[in-house]
Amino acid sequence: MVKSKTGKGIMFRRACLLLLLITLPTAVVLLASGCDYGGDEPAAAANGEVVDLPPTETSASGHPKLSSKLNRLISANEQGEAEEFARPRGIELVDGSVQIIIECEPGEVEAAAVAAGALGTVELTTGTLVQAVVPITSLTALAQAESIRFIRLPSRSVPEASNQDKGLASG
Repeated sequence: MVKSKTGKGIMFRRACLLLLLITLPTAVVLLASGCDYGGDEPAAAANGEVVDLPPTETSASGHPKLSSKLNRLISANEQGEAEEFARPRGIELVDGSVQIIIECEPGEVEAAAVAAGALGTVELTTGTLVQAVVPITSLTALAQAESIRFIRLPSRSVPEASNQDKGLASG
């Protein structure tokens, strides 16, 4: 004799299956697109305030004040493969240097600009941000400065292709 399943058991299994069918494709798409979930942003509390974490030792994954892409760029540079790493990711390198955005501690933008200027070229300061071009080999040293909260790559916009670029006639 076959026992019939209760309605609750069937509903639970269906809910689990639905959850799996929704989350698995999303995870695959994010991983395939090279998404660095949270890797380029400093830690933040649920209310949006930046969390002031104590300094940690540099691990095998790189310096905690550097974005994951910058840490991977440093690793690629150490292996002589910086250009190969940077090109497909849209990271522009000029003579072994990279343009960065430095997020400063409040009231420390001048100190961060001085630190960046000692290692590279400061292009712009605004609010608590400094834009600079620094040698890849100096990124870890720059991240050691107490005035610096986080270092990341600049945000890049991707222009939308026009109809002509897509091979379509406009008219």
